[in-house]
Amino acid sequence: MVLFSDLVGSTELSLSLDPKDYAEVVLTYQETGGRIVASHGGSVANYVGDGLVAQFGYPVAHEDDADRALRAAMAIRQAVEQLSRSFRPHAAGLRVRVAIHAGVSVVGHMGSDERGDLALFGDTANIAARVQSTGEPNQVLITEDVAARLRDEFLLDDFGAPALKGVKRPVRVYGVIGDACARPRRGSAPMVGRENELRLLQQRLEASRNRAGGGLGICGPAGVGKSRLVAALAEDVVSRQWLEVRGSELASDSAFSTMTQLLARALGLPASADEPVRAEHLEQFLDAHPLPDVSSTPLVAVVTGDPLVTAQSSESAFRSVIACMSCSPRWRIFAMPWS
Repeated sequence: MVLFSDLVGSTELSLSLDPKDYAEVVLTYQETGGRIVASHGGSVANYVGDGLVAQFGYPVAHEDDADRALRAAMAIRQAVEQLSRSFRPHAAGLRVRVAIHAGVSVVGHMGSDERGDLALFGDTANIAARVQSTGEPNQVLITEDVAARLRDEFLLDDFGAPALKGVKRPVRVYGVIGDACARPRRGSAPMVGRENELRLLQQRLEASRNRAGGGLGICGPAGVGKSRLVAALAEDVVSRQWLEVRGSELASDSAFSTMTQLLARALGLPASADEPVRAEHLEQFLDAHPLPDVSSTPLVAVVTGDPLVTAQSSESAFRSVIACMSCSPRWRIFAMPWS
């Protein structure tokens, strides 16, 4: 998985700025992009001019590398918009184009081991660069190979198969509008050889409906079909009774990532929204759906990512999230008794 990010209009910018100011803009952008890539589990292979090339899946592969790369791309776009405001007036209007392509690459050091840059051999990086060049300013593009690997559902716009210089085969490209409130994708690939496991899950589901609930773990190596099995089970459940959240190593430092996902769905909140937008969504929701029996204060902490430092505040946050979801027009869930 290769991500290619490049500043728009960098030549004009370099001609209009003092070299020192231009260097500050480019280096700040590259350092910010590098931090974002690393925070999503990827790594920067090299910096090309005023752009950067990053890979996801090397040196460590994850089942959700496509989602990680796409969320990193959206975060880079948002960060550049913020940098544009902070660099006013001399770099106002700073914009970026980002593209992601999935394929096979051979990774190696260029020259000697002392060099820090990595070379990505194969057409994956080249196609990512070509796709990036077809985009509009502040646009994130992905190829069909990336779209097929996404685990969560994103809002995509089909751009067809534009002509890519030097690329003979057609490559379908999608523009990324945003995420769909972290709604999980349903499995589309056929399920093979998991009939016994599915039957067991269905039996446990029926037992839970008869008030004999419990937990069940599904273990297996990456790619064996765990997510597809769960998607098959979900087809037997009315959508309004099915709540699905995803764990991730990216949330390993937070005990409230599950609540954050649930609250984002209740509010219709894009995961890429920054803190002010999140707070605004929450304020509008609470104006329309007051929560008389619970405190709304912990909801602000969950939405903005502030720490909940006591057990009491954590319990209040849990109660508030459930109450918020029960009021949401997007979710009608069962009443949960408190012990």
